[in-house]
Amino acid sequence: MPLREPIADFGSAVARELSFDPRLARRLRAEVEDHLHEALADRTDPHSENRLAEVMCAFGDPQAFARQFLATALLSLARRAAAVTALAVVGMFGAMEARAAWYGWVNWPVSDHVRAANAIGHPVDRFAFVLAAAFALSVLAYVITRRTPARFHPTFGWEIGFCVKLNAAVALALIGAMVTELVLTGVRLFEAELDARALVPLVSLTLEAAVAGGSMSYILIMMTRCSRALRLAP
Repeated sequence: MPLREPIADFGSAVARELSFDPRLARRLRAEVEDHLHEALADRTDPHSENRLAEVMCAFGDPQAFARQFLATALLSLARRAAAVTALAVVGMFGAMEARAAWYGWVNWPVSDHVRAANAIGHPVDRFAFVLAAAFALSVLAYVITRRTPARFHPTFGWEIGFCVKLNAAVALALIGAMVTELVLTGVRLFEAELDARALVPLVSLTLEAAVAGGSMSYILIMMTRCSRALRLAP
């Protein structure tokens, strides 16, 4: 059997265990295979099957080897999720402010129906957005100050899972704010004559919907990946 096959098989096994984080899996697979080839080349007789077995034995079981990177991978997933939701909050805030500034700049007419809708919708909108921002800042501060433990432990897994779920709460709050903005903008556009002025509100609202929906989709992916990662836990 060619000596490259067992090394490639070991690298593939490690990558499968870390498949919840494709980037980490690819990097570790390449590093492991390179290290095994280098260690084998340093042996007196690199073509000996026994030498190959000795080199690979030093790495142990692929699952046990991959488990060493579990805590690092989970913290990385949580940090990515926190960064995405924080950027989503900033993006939606920018879109909302741009739309409000546009209304003022073009002197968009405000009817009694629009005022009534704003009186109900704006407090809901502000509450949802402030809630999202508060959660996003809390999670971001938490994951930035976390350090990878020397060994994975259940408490750390619970903390990371809680962070990802809190990010999901941020995404839900953003969706709530976006739906409210959709209703308020719809009422305003319905009563106005649609012309070139409506382009900015429509574009900004589309951007908000993309940001809110995209952040929720990403968080759901992160939750799935964390769940798969925790299966590797001892």
